Amino acid sequence: MDIIIPMIVLILGAIGLAFLVPFIFTRGRKEKLPLGAQRNYGYYGGAICPKCTRPFSRHVYGLNLGVGKFDRCPYCGKWSMVKRSSIEELRAAEAAELNNTADDSAFKVQLTDEERFNKEVEDSRYEEF
Repeated sequence: MDIIIPMIVLILGAIGLAFLVPFIFTRGRKEKLPLGAQRNYGYYGGAICPKCTRPFSRHVYGLNLGVGKFDRCPYCGKWSMVKRSSIEELRAAEAAELNNTADDSAFKVQLTDEERFNKEVEDSRYEEF
């Protein structure tokens, strides 16, 4: 009993650190990679974010829950359960990024000068200097 309790505390502490350290160091930082760029998905493979539908490489700090990994998307910053995707699915998602932006540009609404100024002011609130 004298050995079991400290071991359990040590294991739970290590699991907590494995989750909290990446969360603290990557808070607010998002990866800036051009849309449609081919990526290297590394040892853990790649996944497609269910929130922003962009492909990314799975991280070592993601929590492996058996049915998938609870991992953070470097583009939108959201945490979600992701499964390893095949290379064909990942390449298709890379190509879809370009198609989605081409479709979005056709339906963009033209802003007036005042609306554009207000949008720039609103967006500048979150810029780090």
